Amino acid sequence: MALLALAPAAGCNCQGVAVGTDDEVAADTPRDGGFEAGDLDADAGSDADSDAGPAADADTGTGEDGGSEAEAWPDAPSTCEWYEMRSAFDGDCGGYGESWVRDPFYAPGDEPVLRVVSVYEPATGSRTGGPIRLHLRRTYRPVVLVLGAYESVEWVIERDEGARLERIFVYGYDAQEITGADDVPVTNHSPGGDHPGICWPFCSEYDTRSSVERIEAETGLAVRTFDGCYNPSGITLGDVCREECRATVACAGRECGWVPECRLECGGCPPGERCGSWSCSACAPSCSGRACGTDGCGGSCGSCGDGLLCDGSGACVPDATFPGCADVTAESHYCLTVSDRRPALLGLDSGTVCPFGKPDLDLHSEGTPDTGSIGWLDGSLLLCIERTGLHGLVRYDVLADVLTVAPVPCSGLAVWRDGMITEQMLSWGYPEGLTYFTSFDDALDGVGETWPWAAWAEAMTSHEDLLYWAGRGSDGLEVRSLPSGEVVRTITLDYDVSLGGMSVTDDGLLVIASGWREVRVTMLDEATGTWLRDVVPTAPVFGLACFVGP
Repeated sequence: MALLALAPAAGCNCQGVAVGTDDEVAADTPRDGGFEAGDLDADAGSDADSDAGPAADADTGTGEDGGSEAEAWPDAPSTCEWYEMRSAFDGDCGGYGESWVRDPFYAPGDEPVLRVVSVYEPATGSRTGGPIRLHLRRTYRPVVLVLGAYESVEWVIERDEGARLERIFVYGYDAQEITGADDVPVTNHSPGGDHPGICWPFCSEYDTRSSVERIEAETGLAVRTFDGCYNPSGITLGDVCREECRATVACAGRECGWVPECRLECGGCPPGERCGSWSCSACAPSCSGRACGTDGCGGSCGSCGDGLLCDGSGACVPDATFPGCADVTAESHYCLTVSDRRPALLGLDSGTVCPFGKPDLDLHSEGTPDTGSIGWLDGSLLLCIERTGLHGLVRYDVLADVLTVAPVPCSGLAVWRDGMITEQMLSWGYPEGLTYFTSFDDALDGVGETWPWAAWAEAMTSHEDLLYWAGRGSDGLEVRSLPSGEVVRTITLDYDVSLGGMSVTDDGLLVIASGWREVRVTMLDEATGTWLRDVVPTAPVFGLACFVGP
């Protein structure tokens, strides 16, 4: 069995490795996958100091001087009843290191937690192997370790007093050795064993989760943490006390709402009410400008007659708007998107991509194959295009087959209140501001309202009175209130993705097109950022405006 090394995905600070047979590997494939020092992104180091929430707190971390941030973890008091799992690699991981946490919090007990550590090679870089120190601090539940590597590694286990190490599973293409844990049962699948990649959830075409599924099947446990690093000298695993994140503490005096730093939902609101400022209040249904679909409070604004389709934005449009795509619009969720430089529908159940509109529209920008944000309004596709001969806010009226360009700066786009928000980025990548146009005619005339705040957003979308935004490579989204710009919350995603478009549906689905290399669409819970599922579209898609099906 030989291992295929895949190039890192755009926006993914990781290197992927996948397992195949000897005859699946090209004869000229380098032993190390063809990576040289210059291929590693020096800015992509992992950092445990982050304000993105507990998932980021648990991420791979190193100080700028190369010292482990684990040294700063406080010891837990004996009275602590709520812990958060942490990890920190020694060194900068050669520019590639990524961690993921399914649920970092737990109460002390006897149920084991499964933690995965996966590397490419030790810091020595030696083809004959080298040591990696794994330091396990005091734990408050038993730990089952899964260790994986491509090159040979001597895993040197060091344990503090009170560290409860229950079992070790080892995976590796080359031989792996465990020292310092003679009293712990070890199952060693090396050499020649499959093992995870070093980024989550995937590195280009290699899906780390497929290996994790096999690990979970063998151990009978769900992975709680995953830590990947290209070439570490060591890693520290441990727990810190987080009493402030216990439900009785974090939700004290709060009727509802999401506490992102604790990954905790304080409760929901009954039908007809919505959460605001930690309490439930009557929801005011609104069907203004909507002939069909939801009223925002669980009710309906009406349905469409024969030969008409509710397009998800509240408009009844002729079935002919999406010719040949009836099967896609019948799925539980579907998205308007751009594929092969023309409008298309994407079914989120099947992954079917159904193009429509003129095949020669050529909807793309120079320098990038994708469109980060799009909109759908009154039977027209809206998007930003910047290329020679076509630049600005573009509207394509599908039924009329007419393309119109408003000459306004446009790097990002979101539809809001029957109007549109455009974002202008300066040439060096800083946001200049957001402009709201109440209609496309206003955009044609250049008459808009510039808001005194900006979103650093190459991909953005809106839902109700909230704006969601993030750069293309991001592990979190910022949510702001419209039109004030007040930061409402941050959604920490389950993993880093390369954003090629995103949308939020009326039933709380956060849908992300994960970039042109990965060619997949990811669905997450809007409230928590938790990964739900992926669908692989039948063709690459860029930009999303997603709706709940019939």
